[in-house]
Amino acid sequence: MANTFGLDELSRRVLDKGLCAACGACCNGCPYLTAFKGKTVVLDHCTVEHGRCFQYCPMTFFNADDVSQALFGVPDDHSGIGYYKEVVASRASDRNVSEAGQGGGTVSAIMSMALEAGIIDCAILTGGNGADYFPRGTIATTSDQIISSAGSKF
Repeated sequence: MANTFGLDELSRRVLDKGLCAACGACCNGCPYLTAFKGKTVVLDHCTVEHGRCFQYCPMTFFNADDVSQALFGVPDDHSGIGYYKEVVASRASDRNVSEAGQGGGTVSAIMSMALEAGIIDCAILTGGNGADYFPRGTIATTSDQIISSAGSKF
């Protein structure tokens, strides 16, 4: 656990810099963190030196400079959007799907098409938020179930 830190370092590297992806991984099993209305909230000071919160956070091991160097040959410019090759947008052609989904329902449309074409037997998706604001995993075996899980959940 030489490179695993606790909540103080998670706060310095991720939370304080606004880099939190709001995935909830750090909150799972940590009494000092909770998800509240789509945000990660620190409830109290933690003295654990090597915490699961830091270890589970996907933003602690993502190095934007390394990724940018590998893809574009230069370090990340830290502007927020970074370097890019092309910017495109998509939207589901089915109005019911595009209105139910986040940003046009593209992922929901792709999942529905794959299910109907027999490419996949089911889709493991993120279901609705419970009373504790945590998203839940759900298995969809019909297009209607996919559409009912449409939209981002943090």
